[in-house]
Amino acid sequence: MATKEAPSFDDLDSVEVSDDDNSNGWIDLEPGEEVTGVITAFNPLASYNGVAEIDGRPIRLNQTMRKQIIAGLVEGAKIGVRKSEDTESFEDENGEEQEYNPREVRVSR
Repeated sequence: MATKEAPSFDDLDSVEVSDDDNSNGWIDLEPGEEVTGVITAFNPLASYNGVAEIDGRPIRLNQTMRKQIIAGLVEGAKIGVRKSEDTESFEDENGEEQEYNPREVRVSR
């Protein structure tokens, strides 16, 4: 598997930075600092406005950053969703078997 080199900071769209603390590996940029890398996780429901991980290091997002990440990851992307004709099943917490048709998402990058 080929690895892609991270782009330079000037090649990326500008975003605002958060002033959160730097405990537990959290990214906390000082004025003039920058960080680039690969988004390794994104949880839009964590904290107040979401948390993203850049190369495994979390950063708390403000509302503008959250909107920019969602727009960059989703808007304009090609996506396909398929619901299989095959069925699978699992046992729920009540011990009852639940049957469903698996779904799959594919995206163009």
